[in-house]
Amino acid sequence: MTIQGVEESLKVNLAYSILEIYKIFKENEKKNSKKDITNSIAAIDIVKVSQMHIKYVTFWMFKDMISGPKSVIKCKRN
Repeated sequence: MTIQGVEESLKVNLAYSILEIYKIFKENEKKNSKKDITNSIAAIDIVKVSQMHIKYVTFWMFKDMISGPKSVIKCKRN
């Protein structure tokens, strides 16, 4: 697996999870308030997506440090 493949996987996983939360909101918006949906119905999913986002941002920063314009690694084979 390549670094680009890992990045793409993280992006797709995050986007799909956000779509699932959107579906939860749409399914429950007529029955419940936004506050109830956020604090009760979708709370666990929102926390999971937040954690996924942190993982993606951490990976993105790591990738930038090893292969971006500010790379700290000088060896191109790493």
